[in-house]
Amino acid sequence: MVFGDPGFGKFLEEGGLSFPFSIRYKSDQIFIDENYSLNKALVRGTELIAINRIPVSQIIDDITPYLRVRPNGFIGGTLEFNWSRCLWLEYGFENRFTLSYILPCEDIIRTDIIDGVNFEPKRKKNLANENFNFRIDHNRSTAVMTINTFEWDFEEYDSLLYSSFKRVKDNNIANLIIDIRENGGGNGNLIGTLVDYLTDKPYITTSSSQVKTSEAAIKCYTTHPVFVNAIEQARKAEKDSEGFLKLVDCFLEKPAGTITSFPMEEVIPAYNENRFRGNLYVLTSHNTFSAATGFCVIIKDNKIGYIVGEETLDNPTDYGCIMLFELPNTRINIQNSTSYSIRPAGYDDSHGIIPDYRLKSSYSEFLNDEDKDKDKVMNYTYWLIDEGITEYKQKYK
Repeated sequence: MVFGDPGFGKFLEEGGLSFPFSIRYKSDQIFIDENYSLNKALVRGTELIAINRIPVSQIIDDITPYLRVRPNGFIGGTLEFNWSRCLWLEYGFENRFTLSYILPCEDIIRTDIIDGVNFEPKRKKNLANENFNFRIDHNRSTAVMTINTFEWDFEEYDSLLYSSFKRVKDNNIANLIIDIRENGGGNGNLIGTLVDYLTDKPYITTSSSQVKTSEAAIKCYTTHPVFVNAIEQARKAEKDSEGFLKLVDCFLEKPAGTITSFPMEEVIPAYNENRFRGNLYVLTSHNTFSAATGFCVIIKDNKIGYIVGEETLDNPTDYGCIMLFELPNTRINIQNSTSYSIRPAGYDDSHGIIPDYRLKSSYSEFLNDEDKDKDKVMNYTYWLIDEGITEYKQKYK
């Protein structure tokens, strides 16, 4: 369950002062990312030890239940985005903050009182990312397809995939890298259109799933324009398949309170003249979420390709198909899940998807330059290709 703005915006409008730093999370530690206070001694990379005498480790434990994180998922991205408002929501921290911290390259814990700011600092995301990019490295016989969302009008999405995979076939490309490191998800029903370009063998999407019908879900999926459009785009992608129509029936027609169980779902790909038959590598990060994780787990559990990078943000055995509703007294907006799905392999290991080739950023890369870390993952994948590492692994498996 996910809370919207619980009054924090109004608090700032009325003159309240917020925690004056955007932060970064790594391995249960909190570091300053951007300093918006008047005290410029707390530079980027400063580790926060305590806020108003409460240890940061306790703060993380206390506010995690408020975060938009699926069970056992990676909390970092959501924690970074909601840090300031959660300090206010959980503890009432405002206006002035007593910070205990360690500066980079030191081991001394210092303590200062810092004034707040009249806005909510948030960790900036890279807004320059295109939703879709495709290029070919002819020297490596490698194509790189970057997909940063699965929220598409189906016709545009279908056209992009068709033209890209036609170029892959026309150029006899041997290796395909699909980069979903910045993909935060979208419409899960569009995943199959991409997977069908990647294998001609039957593949499992979920080992089992359940959907609960409710009055709130029916209202959301029949009146909210975003969700009405999502069903329409999914209908185009699924082509009114029997399984999809049964799913829609759960959202729109079944009596409230009904729980519908779905058995293992296996897909038999239709003929595709531009199907890719080479080596597939999927790049992931802690920003890979929701439908992007759903795509990734199909690739991993069905052994269609290799996963390279970091563990995904969320657990592929998950709660999904969100709905929105408003609490009657507080008027707080709530997101809640309507479905529960078990990954194709049929288990829950309490993790995101663990890559076949796992890379972690160093402390300096983590703090100073994300692009270097992204290049590191891409260059590592090029090394796998250039050295034939995955082919060697298959040969001696």
